[in-house]
Amino acid sequence: MVPAISKYADNKTSAYLRGTWLKTKKFQKIILAYLRYVSTRIIAHLPTCAYYFVCVFPPGMFAKTTFFILLGVIISLCSSFVSFFIHKKKYFSEIPAENTLFGNHTPHLLYTGFNWTTFKDNLWTEPTVDYQTGEVPTILIIFGVLFNGVTGIMAGANISGDLKDPAKSIPRGTLEASGFTFLIYLLLVFFASCTCTRPLLVNQYNFLQIINVVPVLTTIGVFLATLSASLSCLIGASRILQAVANDNLLGSFITRLGRGFGRNNEPVFAVLVSGLCVQAVIFVSKVNTLAPIVSMFFLLSYGVTNLACFVLKVSSAPNFRPTFPYYSKLTALIGMLSCFAIMIAVNALYAFVSVAIMIILFLVIVYRAPITPWGDVTQAVIYHQVRKYLLRLDPRQIHVKYWRPQILLLVSNPRSCYPLIDFVNDIKKSGLYILGNVIVDRFDGQAITRHNQEIDHWYNFVRCAEIKAFVDQIVAPSIRVGVQNLLMSSGLGGMRPNTVILGYFDQQEPQDLISQGVWHRAYNIFERRKKEQLHHEIMVNLPKLREKGEQSMRVADYVGVIKDSMLLGKNVCIARNFSSLNKNNIKEPAFIDVWPVNAKSIEHSGEGICDHTYLLILQLSCILNMVSFWESRTKIRLMSIAHGDESEVLEKNRLKCLLHELRIPGEVHIVHDTDGLSSEQPTVGTTEWYEHLNQLMRVSLWKRCCNFHKSTSSSRTGKFI
Repeated sequence: MVPAISKYADNKTSAYLRGTWLKTKKFQKIILAYLRYVSTRIIAHLPTCAYYFVCVFPPGMFAKTTFFILLGVIISLCSSFVSFFIHKKKYFSEIPAENTLFGNHTPHLLYTGFNWTTFKDNLWTEPTVDYQTGEVPTILIIFGVLFNGVTGIMAGANISGDLKDPAKSIPRGTLEASGFTFLIYLLLVFFASCTCTRPLLVNQYNFLQIINVVPVLTTIGVFLATLSASLSCLIGASRILQAVANDNLLGSFITRLGRGFGRNNEPVFAVLVSGLCVQAVIFVSKVNTLAPIVSMFFLLSYGVTNLACFVLKVSSAPNFRPTFPYYSKLTALIGMLSCFAIMIAVNALYAFVSVAIMIILFLVIVYRAPITPWGDVTQAVIYHQVRKYLLRLDPRQIHVKYWRPQILLLVSNPRSCYPLIDFVNDIKKSGLYILGNVIVDRFDGQAITRHNQEIDHWYNFVRCAEIKAFVDQIVAPSIRVGVQNLLMSSGLGGMRPNTVILGYFDQQEPQDLISQGVWHRAYNIFERRKKEQLHHEIMVNLPKLREKGEQSMRVADYVGVIKDSMLLGKNVCIARNFSSLNKNNIKEPAFIDVWPVNAKSIEHSGEGICDHTYLLILQLSCILNMVSFWESRTKIRLMSIAHGDESEVLEKNRLKCLLHELRIPGEVHIVHDTDGLSSEQPTVGTTEWYEHLNQLMRVSLWKRCCNFHKSTSSSRTGKFI
């Protein structure tokens, strides 16, 4: 019994010891694998540190290093090509240890030298399993891996700022380098297919080192080629990052990266940041996994470059004159479509993510970047399309069914007229909107200098206030002459003003109302900084308001402007008291009151009530109510005057039928001509009748959006306008 127990204990102990030894051995393998991983990454980090020294400190070090690297790569390639001809006898190569597809036995792989049978066997073969990934690679996967070998095509363009003659050096150097690289790849593939059997090519990826006369030269060549590509990408990426930082396209947080040092403005900070990104990528275990992702961004950059060339060619920009003789918009279009198609074919998910990242960066640049002095290609495209369609817009074929207000608003100073400018922006309804201004001065160099300065501030105002309008400023000896020029010359082709709006003539001191509309707008986070900068420039640079008692326009000129507008067949609208309009205060349901002030005059003469002025007032009120802001807060209310109860019923029914026929949503409100007034009735159409009508407006409005006041001036303008 005791021996049995002792034997059992010995077996149990040996089992424990054997298990402990196996676990210890497994743990040792894990430790060794981890140490091998860490040591490999540390060794990979060392060249990156050397890159910093080459790219930054000694002037010209990058060019010298690149030359010696090229010399070493050429020596390595020459040794590989020579080895194909030296090894004429057959010999076998062992399968590498990492190739586990063959199981436990270790067959040998045959190198035949130049052999016609070997070439035929390699010519028509199907892809097999990759022993590193365990998957059958497709042509697109092979493209994604191989494509990284030709990404240096943009290396010359990335350092164009350091080249003496980039217009000559970049295309010539790029084409020569691409042709040389293609020839080397083609010769290597051809020689390998003629000398190496398929099992050797499939199961031993280091066959060039094995068949080389001096195997270490292949290792040196691979190392130098990798070093060259890394240096090229690092210096190119740092230069691009420095340029982006100097342009302040992504905000102030990367502006410091644009700082350069030394005579050549070396991008020290940009190189350090780019190097840190490289070192982060080193921790990826399999480079083939990373290669398709890198290929996506390269393809995206090439596709966008082709897109830019195509757009410039299509827009017929006269200053885009490429010197490459074989360039055309068709080649640019094919290149763009090919890049995007290959992206989707290689990996649709990676393509979608890379395009999404590009769109995000594009939006950030559009909304966050400050105003820049260089040109925008979209302006060239828009100009080309607008010109083409303006030529097709014939003013003689414009029908009344498609009439829309094309407004010329005469503005003396946007500081005091902003509420009116914003209001007219609502009633234009996708029509032409021009802000007209007159500089009263002699036509000389000083006046033109003032005009050039002020027109920029006007456009900044339009942009900051988000007004969809053009600005037209005239230098003239008087306001009336300037307005005549605006009436005759504003617009282009079929887009010319058909309606003139001007403020009411009075002696009141103007107020600075611009802060009520521009400053209190709710801008999004991307536009806020840019709009605040514009707002500051507007407040500083826009013309000052006239002082109390100053009057740059006479009553006769004012009436003459109205006369000139009517002679040219323009609709004339006179705006008053818009300084009291604040759209932010319109929160409860209100009304847009429509007073056809000449309806009774027309009806009294027997011509009916629907004249052109009546219809214009209804049309403008309907257009205003179509705007989402006014539609949600106001209703149209058609006002009319009645003499008695019977007249009220008839008038109300008639106006309801009119609104129904014109498809204008609104309600009818009848006002008795004796409401709150004396019993004396003036003659229709006289001055007294219009004064009587003004009194009816004042006592009849309820929940109005605008106030109507009788003019305190005793001039004819106050009575008749």
